[in-house]
Amino acid sequence: MLSISYKLFIFCSRNLTILPTTAMNGGRLPGLNDKQKTESIDEGMALRKYIHDDLRKNDVPLFYQVSLRFILDVAIWIDPEEHKKYPIIEPLAYREQRWKALGWKRGQANPDTAQLVDGNSHNKNYMNSAGTKIVSRKVKYYNNKKLVSGSGFVACHIWDEIGKGQTKATGDHRVFTFIPNLVWLPKEIAYLTDIKGTPVRDLLKQLSVNLYHSVKISNPGLQSIIEENWDKLLEIKHNDILQPASIPSKEMYNLMTGFDAAIDNKKIRNKNFAKGLIAHGNGQPLPSGVRKKEAGSSYWKSIPNTDVAKALELGTWLEGYLNALP
Repeated sequence: MLSISYKLFIFCSRNLTILPTTAMNGGRLPGLNDKQKTESIDEGMALRKYIHDDLRKNDVPLFYQVSLRFILDVAIWIDPEEHKKYPIIEPLAYREQRWKALGWKRGQANPDTAQLVDGNSHNKNYMNSAGTKIVSRKVKYYNNKKLVSGSGFVACHIWDEIGKGQTKATGDHRVFTFIPNLVWLPKEIAYLTDIKGTPVRDLLKQLSVNLYHSVKISNPGLQSIIEENWDKLLEIKHNDILQPASIPSKEMYNLMTGFDAAIDNKKIRNKNFAKGLIAHGNGQPLPSGVRKKEAGSSYWKSIPNTDVAKALELGTWLEGYLNALP
């Protein structure tokens, strides 16, 4: 299956020459002395800087129009049917930006909470799963291809804050990898989600609600977990950017599908972690007989260093989540 290699091509005027990337040398043009140093154009920054710095300043209506059109057309989502099978990609993980300062390793257990310390790796890796593909009626180039590392896409979080206390959504293990909180965007435009005071993030929230919020699960236990997550996400109200008649149908979203193999692997992995957490929480040694992949992981090895009560609480919640899956 072909993979997407998302590239921007810059068409220059006859008076401007841009050297190829191979000619760039540490931010200077080759052959120039120190007095003639010139910064090079960084890959992927031309469109980003133009939209952010120039278009936003000089033509605000067009800036909004371009930004919203990009989001509507090129965003890639996980199919709602995949969401029904496994709604939280990595239910132990949260984003910890201080991990280096704390002397921790990504992948280990937080000693205070027992949660898995992550950057964004589990969201990034999920798209690499064998058997996945994109179904798209909107972007011809996407259809029947898949996202892989190096495709030039970023896994973006749609909600940055949750709850009236406005805590970071990425700091909550239940919503950090919750599928309705995720969208994949080309890196050249992914930054649009971080610009304060624009309707981009509200548009993504509206699109996510439209795609996922009405999805119903047959198991009441799993439905309850999903509804609790939605309550957190929607506690802070957002603006609806599109009129109801303009909201795309599900068929007009770019959707990733084919995650069965990845889901099966995630279930085994997290069942083993749940056993380890519960054993530690009950004052017992970590059980033997788990897969080497889990037994050799930083997370497994650091479970004994976690708070006993928090390990039991998290392991019990995780076991309940896994048992509720179809």
